[in-house]
Amino acid sequence: MTLSKANTFTKAIGVYEIVGALTGISFSLLQFNNLQINIFWFLYVVVALCFQFFFLYAGIQTARLHRNGLTLSFYSQLAQLVAFHLFGFRYVNVCGLGLLVGMDLTQTFDFAWNFYYSTGFRLGYISDSIQRLQVNLIALLLLFAIEKIRQVRETSVNTILLQ
Repeated sequence: MTLSKANTFTKAIGVYEIVGALTGISFSLLQFNNLQINIFWFLYVVVALCFQFFFLYAGIQTARLHRNGLTLSFYSQLAQLVAFHLFGFRYVNVCGLGLLVGMDLTQTFDFAWNFYYSTGFRLGYISDSIQRLQVNLIALLLLFAIEKIRQVRETSVNTILLQ
């Protein structure tokens, strides 16, 4: 992969994160139509918006090819990598597309998968007895792509410095 291809992929990752974050922010803001406003719901929406604004910032920095853009994108993908429903507690965080695959441990060890589009952030207590551990394959793919882009950039910087 050449440096120009790496920069093109970097910009594409940034645009993907921007679109996903803007969609997630709009979904989070739609939650304000809920008539049952209480402190826990308000904190839930604020935390969701914080995640989405971080993803938006990471996408902007990445699309601009800023020095720390790929690092921010790496952390934003790490936050989306794992989803779980364990012991009455749920965590799902998707910005953009999410293809989650994993194991449903409720009754037996079954294969479980979900597809999400910018549903944003889900955290909290659930009354179901679901025991599920999943990995977001799209976030995993983007993590590998970010690492490959970092290697290409490092190699080209070292090549320029050695000349």
